[in-house]
Amino acid sequence: MQKDLPFIEMLRKILRYDPATGVLYWRDRDLNTFRTEEKGRAWNDKNSGQEAFLTVGIGGLRTQFIHGKRQSAHHVAWAMHYGRWPSGHILRKNGDRSDNRIENLVQNPPKETP
Repeated sequence: MQKDLPFIEMLRKILRYDPATGVLYWRDRDLNTFRTEEKGRAWNDKNSGQEAFLTVGIGGLRTQFIHGKRQSAHHVAWAMHYGRWPSGHILRKNGDRSDNRIENLVQNPPKETP
């Protein structure tokens, strides 16, 4: 899963990642990104500062739709922290799939084929 840097910069504008807790939070969004200013204010009033990625998908992974694409919390956390998308799978040192603290995330590079 390789995405370009501007997408990561967009994530940093709409989300805040706390590497110590592994939690992602919604930031205030620019009102110009909504169809109407009223909808933008309503979204910000309801969501700004609240935890994101509350949906727990198959296998216990936290997910969230962002701009119409399902994203995994651990991949977004990695990308926001390191400024690049992981090149392999992300594993958790303690085995807890809900623990997205950066110290718990480790990249498992894809196996090379001979």
